[in-house]
Amino acid sequence: MGGLVGRRAVNELCRKGKPAYLRVYVSIDTPYRGVELVSGAVKRGTELVPSWVDVASGSPFLTGLHKTPLPKDLPFHLFFGWGQHGEHGPGPAGDGTITLPSQLDPRAQAVKGFDLWEMLKPLVEVRRQALRAAEQMRRRVLRQAAETTASQG
Repeated sequence: MGGLVGRRAVNELCRKGKPAYLRVYVSIDTPYRGVELVSGAVKRGTELVPSWVDVASGSPFLTGLHKTPLPKDLPFHLFFGWGQHGEHGPGPAGDGTITLPSQLDPRAQAVKGFDLWEMLKPLVEVRRQALRAAEQMRRRVLRQAAETTASQG
């Protein structure tokens, strides 16, 4: 949701023209079109904190956010994720929370997608190795404790 906060900050900063220090706007996995799960909760009347209501699809916050155009001389780079794999295979398009259509914004000049599963595969393997090493250490400690108890007894 940080991309929405960033976009709001850009809107505020550029009210009287783009400041010289503002050179680029970059967003990552930003729900520009809102979060469908939140929209459903709002429609059902679920009590939510205001920041969640703001990210519901079609919310006044999102509608107002996009009324202000980005400065034409401000490069906008958008990064988005897709294809999160679950325990039983590929998940829905998007990053697992934010749908792919909500992440895409046609105003971006540079758009880069990334497959989250491919990025996470090395981390999954590191986790497996760490768990294996921890189990080996646990067994070694238990064996040493048993040997110490046997030699004292």
